[in-house]
Amino acid sequence: MVFPLHKIAEFADLKPNEIERALREFFPSEEALSMMTEDIKAYFTEWLLFEYKQSNKVTFLTEYVLKNPDKLPENEIDQFRQIAETQWYSDFQIINMVPGSHIVVEDIFTGKVIDVYDKLGSENLDSYGSIKARAACVDGVYYFVGANPSFVPMTYTARMKKMLRSCEKVRLSVKDTAMILLKHEMNPPVKIKPLTTAKRKEKQKDIHIKYKELAANHPRMMAWEDVLKHIYNEHGKNVPDFFKNLIKEGIPENIFMDNIDLFQDIWNFFPHKELGDKSPDELFAEFKKEQ
Repeated sequence: MVFPLHKIAEFADLKPNEIERALREFFPSEEALSMMTEDIKAYFTEWLLFEYKQSNKVTFLTEYVLKNPDKLPENEIDQFRQIAETQWYSDFQIINMVPGSHIVVEDIFTGKVIDVYDKLGSENLDSYGSIKARAACVDGVYYFVGANPSFVPMTYTARMKKMLRSCEKVRLSVKDTAMILLKHEMNPPVKIKPLTTAKRKEKQKDIHIKYKELAANHPRMMAWEDVLKHIYNEHGKNVPDFFKNLIKEGIPENIFMDNIDLFQDIWNFFPHKELGDKSPDELFAEFKKEQ
């Protein structure tokens, strides 16, 4: 179902002073405002309608419902009323998808599991990952409302969910998502240059030394040779699933989480059978050489 939220945006545009005030509250500086992309603009608009409190302490969505300036039929204004009463922004982990119908997601902050009707998303989204989005319930059915949901190819462990749920008053805002994009726009990542064969060997030695030092302080650690065997025989698994198996096989989860950069380096700089006995870094170097 498509809700005509553009009507609320048009209603907000009739208050330029409030828009100006909202821009100053949303963007940390004039430089940040100048870096606004279409995606960031969409997130700002969602925040403006659903979260921004005007000078009268009321959101634009609530005010629109109370005033009904476009004289919408009762059933349509009631849909807006239900959205205003039930909407929330969060990080939702994908549990299952029914193509052409809905997505089953879990709010990682509360553990609440809901079926979100999203025909397009259920057909096109990857089934492994999380979605930062705003959900609302209308006539007993959940929908994503606002800007397009932001898909992130990662999931949360039970330990991480428990930690997040133990924190009081931890709630996401669409502004948080926008600020991540804005930070990327203002500080674009440096282009990575592939390592030479000599530099790669130095990197491998450095990784080995770091692992030995870590293992020396944690007797339960898997032997270095066994870690390399697991990497070599990973049989095309995606990285998160491989790391989960590695934890089950003998890397304490707390040690892995505290040293995740080291384990990512082990994955990237040592050979995989599935890659023709080459490391991901070697393949990256070959790819860059061909460009």
